[in-house]
Amino acid sequence: MTLKMQDVEKAIREYFVNRGYIDLNLKPNQETSGHRIATPLEEEVYDALSKTYPGLAFKQHEAVNKYLSETVVQGRVPDGFVFGNEAVDSLVNPGKKALSSWPEELVPGKQSDTADIVLFSDSSLFDGSAVFLIDVKSHDLGKSDQPPNIMSARKLAKVAEICLSKNIDPNFSLYYIDLGYRKKDAGVVVEDVRMVDMMKIPPLDYNGKGKPLYINWSAAIQVQFRPSEVSQDFQLSQKDWLAIFMKNYTSQKRDRIYKEVHELGEQEKMLAEYYAKNGYVLEANRIISDRLEIKSPQESVEGVKKSNSQLGQNIGARNGLNQINQLRRLQNDNNSRGDLSL
Repeated sequence: MTLKMQDVEKAIREYFVNRGYIDLNLKPNQETSGHRIATPLEEEVYDALSKTYPGLAFKQHEAVNKYLSETVVQGRVPDGFVFGNEAVDSLVNPGKKALSSWPEELVPGKQSDTADIVLFSDSSLFDGSAVFLIDVKSHDLGKSDQPPNIMSARKLAKVAEICLSKNIDPNFSLYYIDLGYRKKDAGVVVEDVRMVDMMKIPPLDYNGKGKPLYINWSAAIQVQFRPSEVSQDFQLSQKDWLAIFMKNYTSQKRDRIYKEVHELGEQEKMLAEYYAKNGYVLEANRIISDRLEIKSPQESVEGVKKSNSQLGQNIGARNGLNQINQLRRLQNDNNSRGDLSL
């Protein structure tokens, strides 16, 4: 069976049309937490897909436990964790602690799981079936909320690193379902269903349209977007998407590191000058000698020759010596108080 995202989306939409009002036993006129509504709606989507695709839809931890059970029945002892290929393994691997406790303790579901639902394209499951990792998001249509956390950018960068460095074709898709609901009495009515493919969202302004995929570096380095508001215009392959995502990720990471190192340099300079002015020149010298050097984003031009790089290192070294000499002159203007015992 060939699974298409449009068919999965249609099945979920029809389910909620038929479902209508969903009683969640909410208290009237009282603010409720997002999880109080989101978690039951995730269960509703799981119920919809389990009925539409019997034997192919699992919660992520259920799929992992089934995989582990099948390897034991078949007499295969896996070397490590091999769920599909190395790339998808990195997304669903529950970790060494959970695996070492199995089967005495089944792998539990966790909030940090990549997907709410794992949907397979056919009954071969772990033996070649394409894997659809589906995460469910929901929002109140009567409110204007911030875009939700989608997944860790670091986790996505790790997948890209595996696929690009080892030339692995991703045999999986990352789907996000956005359920728009309205509260009614003690429950909700889902009025809008939108499903998007992560690897169809332009990860970078590569064609002069749209904005780079947003990474919130202040919120656990999370990719953030509202599935119902993103474009699905990316036309290249999944590996092309991963390469362009990494271009976006590494560019933003370098900018952030440069800003941090620049701020650190200013702070260390101030501290070194303080020590030198107060006679602790040796400690000031230590601070200057240990300072980090990093090129600015503007200086990081592709194709810079090795000789130029070496020249930059020499200039950096000379700058460090000049700063030490300046600190020594500052120290000579003060009465020496000896060094600090740090």
